[in-house]
Amino acid sequence: MRSLIEFCLTENDRCMGGYDARLLRPTTVPRLAKLALRFIGK
Repeated sequence: MRSLIEFCLTENDRCMGGYDARLLRPTTVPRLAKLALRFIGK
């Protein structure tokens, strides 16, 4: 599960990196995913 969440976060950064930084970006789900990573073992 951890590798899937890390992969999704990486892909999100890659996909959103192509857009203008001034545009609004999704933040809720990436933050929740990063929070979940804290509780998932390695």
